[in-house]
Amino acid sequence: QLSRMVPDNLVLDELSFDNQKKEFSLKGIIYSSLDESQKQLSDFIKGLRQCQFVTHVRLATTLQVQEQNQNGARFEILCNLSP
Repeated sequence: QLSRMVPDNLVLDELSFDNQKKEFSLKGIIYSSLDESQKQLSDFIKGLRQCQFVTHVRLATTLQVQEQNQNGARFEILCNLSP
């Protein structure tokens, strides 16, 4: 289900799970202009919030970067596993 929500210009490069907190961390980069990356990241978070298996989805960090000669935003999204 997660793979269908990821836009083409968004790369998830780390997925981790804290079993004690029942919390997922999704880290990655979205390649796009500042305005477009914020909109697409917001849309991705909205999609995650509609998933049945996670709750309390939130953007933990975001940082504008230039990698591989492209503008982008590095991000970390946190969410909890549904009971």
